[in-house]
Formats: sequence, structure tokens, C-alpha cells
Amino acid sequence: MIYSEKNLHRIFTVSNTPNENDLLREEFAPHFHRLPKMSVEEDHDDVMSEEDITVVESMTSQEHASKKRKFTSKVWNDFDWSRDKDGKEKSTCKHCRKEYAYDSQKGGTSTMSRHLKKCPRLKMQDVGKLLLSTNNGELATRARKIDQSKFRDLVARLIIGKNLLFNCVEWTEFRELCSYLNVDVETISRNTTRSDILKMHKFQKEVIRKKLQCAPGKICLTSDMWTSVNTTGYISLTVHFVDQDWVLQKFPLNFSPLPPPHTGQALSDKLFLMLNDWGIEGKVTSITLDNAASNTSCAKIMKSRFIARNVMSDTGKRNFHIRCCAHIINLIVRDGLTEIDPAVIKIRLAVKYLKGSQRKNFLDTVSDLGMSVKMGVRQDVKTRWNSTYLMLQSCISYEKVFTHLRLVDPDYAESPNG
Repeated sequence: MIYSEKNLHRIFTVSNTPNENDLLREEFAPHFHRLPKMSVEEDHDDVMSEEDITVVESMTSQEHASKKRKFTSKVWNDFDWSRDKDGKEKSTCKHCRKEYAYDSQKGGTSTMSRHLKKCPRLKMQDVGKLLLSTNNGELATRARKIDQSKFRDLVARLIIGKNLLFNCVEWTEFRELCSYLNVDVETISRNTTRSDILKMHKFQKEVIRKKLQCAPGKICLTSDMWTSVNTTGYISLTVHFVDQDWVLQKFPLNFSPLPPPHTGQALSDKLFLMLNDWGIEGKVTSITLDNAASNTSCAKIMKSRFIARNVMSDTGKRNFHIRCCAHIINLIVRDGLTEIDPAVIKIRLAVKYLKGSQRKNFLDTVSDLGMSVKMGVRQDVKTRWNSTYLMLQSCISYEKVFTHLRLVDPDYAESPNG
């Protein structure tokens, strides 16, 4: 027969408190049906033997040990715990079945962690997670989870770097490309892109502002003006300084439209607005401008205002306006080129003719003469003397082509050799 709770109660010592006995009953209850059976003739009131008590204690100690073994480390997701035939604990890798000795009392898992970093079977499974089986049984790669904010940041950088339109993100071809690379890509509108670019500009502006504030010395400025094809004027402002590590830094601060008139007063007013926006008007020591009359007037007005505010150093007072050396050299060369203007004009007209509708005739002639078309002829820009030099240099290389075209092309109006 199965021992009753009454007989099991004799295991408890008389010194136990009622609460302790309740706890013992609760703990021994699952083992009642596993105790050795007594014969019918045995007196139920007899005290249990020492052997029976040992059985109960042994089963209870094993249960205590199992309760204490709680594996919380993540490595147990890849390892199994077990005992060998000698009762010693061990851990076995689920992937390659490699075994390691383990002590649950110490609980160290560093050996298993090192194994997971080099387990060959686990690496193969990681690759397998990137594979998908298609309908025809072939394997295709699974795209990794996309970071939408990173994607939008890269798109903004692409548009800025390549001077693309904001609405390029709405092009069907662009969206098809993104969808092909990763189906989880969320499409964005041009308004979203515009907002992302403005946020990026604001962030970068603050980064540059902090660098300017931390500059240990004075700051030098350069400024220039351009006129677009639709006659809109633009002014730029660039800053130059040596940082705390003695590295020369250069940042374009502004590129803004400037309506006419482009007088010295208008230029100085615009530049002061830019300086106030950046908060560096007290750190400026010089400004480099083209050698134009309006720029000379602008520099004088700015210097006067700096002195009035008492933020101009002695060095700045002496050398505030730096005239652009490249512009001065350009004026010198331009003046010298007037001596050979007739020849330069003929070459310019010839290049213009060949780079227009007659480009094919030029390339065919170059090929017939066995010459290389890699260099080609270059068109100059009147305001850049070095471009005129490059044009003359390229035309000298194709002198035979010009001579040949003069003979075979009746429409060839001007020849450099004429």
C-alpha cells in the first residue's frame, strides 16, 4: 500500500514548528506515490525505516538541485545541459555537438561564448538565414532589415552631392530601383526630401558654428560674385582659420542671391548680415576680394564699421583688404593677350565650329589621320586666362586636323592656320 501522510509525518522531528511542517508536507507531497509499499500485515503505526527516509531525502535533494539550475545566459539558446555517465555536468553545442565541461555551482559561460564566435555550423546557419527558397526551388538572398532614417539620410546626401531635383524621389524608375533592392523601403515625397535636406543643413550649420566659436585665433574671409544665365547675381562667403590642432580649415558659409545694384554699400551690407548670422564679426581679421572698384569700396566700408565697433586688431587695420592674386594675374595675362587677339579669335571660332554641328566631321578626320580623340579641343572662357591657355594647348595637338578640314570641308569658315 502507499504510505499515507500520517506515516510520512513521522519523518518530521518534533522540534519542527507547525509552519515548518507545513512546508515539508508541501515539498514531500509529490513523492508520496513513489515511496516503497508496505505489506498489509505491517503495522501502519510503525516508524519508517532509515532506508525509506534516505530515499525521500535523495529524491528531494535532486529536486532541489534541478530547481537551482536556472540558465539565464543567452548562450543556452545554443547549448544543451546534461550529465555524463559519471554524473558530471556538461554542455553540448546544438549546432556542431561539441561538448564542454560545466559546473552549475560556478556558472561560467565564457568558454561557450568563445565557441559560438567560431562555431562552423553556426556560421553556416547565419548565411542560411539570408537565403529564401523560391517557387522553382532556387535560392534567393533575403534583404536585410532596412533603416528608414539612414535611407532618407543617404538620399538627401545623393541629391545634395549630385545637384538633383527634389522630385527625383518620385520618379518611377527611382522607386522601382529602391523596391528591387529592398521591398521594405518606404517611398518618400519631394516635400519629405526637402525637409530632410533642410534639417541636414541646420545640423551641419551648428557643427560649423561651434568650430568657429572654438577657433583659437582670428578668421579670414573670401568672397566672390557670379551672374547666372538669367542674369541673377549671387554672392558667396567662405571662412578660413586654423583650428586647435593647427590644421587649416575652410568652410563655405553662405551662397545667396544678391539683387542689383552691386555697389560697395550693397555688398558690405550683405556681408555684415552673413557675419552677424554666424556670430563671428568680432573675429574677422581680413577679407579677400576681386580687384574690382565695387569690392574696394566694400572693403573700406567694412573696415570702417569694424573699427567703429572696436573689434579690429592692429593687423586687421593694416591688411584688412587682400586683393585676389589670381584675379590680378588674370588681368595681367588678359592685357598681354591683346597682342595676339587676332590669332586667338580665329582659334576660338574654329573650336566653336567643331564643337557644334560639325563634331562628327572632326572625329572622322581625327580617326582618318590616326590620331587620338581622347583629348579633344577645348573651348575657353574669356574671364579665365588659364582656360585660354588650355584651348591653345589642345589646338596645337590637332594642328594637322585643322589643316585637313580646311581642304575637305567647304563650310569650314575659319582656320587657325589661315
